Amino acid sequence: MGSATVAEGWNGVTWTAQTTPPNNDGPDITFGSVTCPSETTCFADGAFVNNLVGGAHETLAESWIGNTWTMLSTPNPAGSGNSYLSGITCGSSTTCTAVGWSNNGSADLTLVEQYK
Repeated sequence: MGSATVAEGWNGVTWTAQTTPPNNDGPDITFGSVTCPSETTCFADGAFVNNLVGGAHETLAESWIGNTWTMLSTPNPAGSGNSYLSGITCGSSTTCTAVGWSNNGSADLTLVEQYK
């Protein structure tokens, strides 16, 4: 049994569960952090296990635009065994920076990705 992402929205009175995309490539998917540059736009980052590449952890980013979480394409460093995003901030609805780490097989390396 694996993990799954969970998201809820607060309307000032109650929390409401929000559906997040399933991970069809492996058993585990987790969020590391979330940021909301506006009342209707949020971005979350994290990692997922990709069984298509030998079970390695790969970076994850999703966006909430109004009413739906959508998985975004994120790069993973060439030669990395595992990559995680664990913090995200957005200056606007169109520009975000996420940080985390990757491992090249012999060392953990700082990872920074930008969404534009």
